[in-house]
Amino acid sequence: MSTQNIFVQSKGSKRYEIHFEGCSYAVIKQLNPTRYKLVRGSPLRALMQLSSSDFLRFCERCFINERPCTTKNRWYMRRVFSFDPSPRLKSMPPVWLFSPLLMIASCIVGVAASFVCQSTVNLADASPALLTLWIVFSTVAHESGHVLACMRAGRLVGRCGLKLSYGLPMFFVDTADICMASTKLRIATSLAGPYFNSATLLCLCVAELTSGKLYLPLNYVSIAFIVGNLVPFLKLDGYYILCDILSIPNLMKRSQEAFKLALAGQRGVSILLLYYCANLLFILLAMVSIGVTLCDMALGVMPR
Repeated sequence: MSTQNIFVQSKGSKRYEIHFEGCSYAVIKQLNPTRYKLVRGSPLRALMQLSSSDFLRFCERCFINERPCTTKNRWYMRRVFSFDPSPRLKSMPPVWLFSPLLMIASCIVGVAASFVCQSTVNLADASPALLTLWIVFSTVAHESGHVLACMRAGRLVGRCGLKLSYGLPMFFVDTADICMASTKLRIATSLAGPYFNSATLLCLCVAELTSGKLYLPLNYVSIAFIVGNLVPFLKLDGYYILCDILSIPNLMKRSQEAFKLALAGQRGVSILLLYYCANLLFILLAMVSIGVTLCDMALGVMPR
């Protein structure tokens, strides 16, 4: 079965949408209330053998014992404010603007332009206020990219806003509905965040070349947004891009399961084992790098 979406509606108010990602997995979406269910393995094979008249019964069984998702504020995570961005967007950007090839090229050009500026423009100081303002602006641009790409893909965008996670302020955007889109549109939505950061970095580089002043911390912030979000070993944009490329949802969890099976003597699932080993190596290198940096900072301030 190829990638396709099927809509099912009961005689009452229950409505479902089924997204088939080839023979890899399927996602079932229930409307009112909105819930999602991942189907793979033997349940997926059973679903693919059903006739269209039996889809409704299968969908109802998937959600019969599940409670609707809630957005209760917990002590460690509280929403400060949120809003629905859909009514505020009067028109959509053109489709070509969210081409994955254009996004990747823009990220590469943005980072390269930053290094060109560092070698040709005189260094200038960036005040803490300017740095803070640039971080907030880069965050808003990043999340706006995800929102516009998700809506350009024809999928719903939930609420956006600001939340406190363990006391730290964080922006959030609910683009869960993109899981019902095609692989290309999902990848484009994940790439849109770093893509918009590369656009802001290019604008910054033009301003620096024009003024002859290099604001190095601002460049580093933009590069961190682009490169950091594309790392596939953290649950950020790069991780979800890799999941979509491999057609393996929940890649991190499944790689951990594959590693446990490998320890028990079972073979197979080489891609999952390779990802798990690469993830461990990344964590080890990150810990060593942080440790070396902290030691250098300590030696720099502690008297000998």
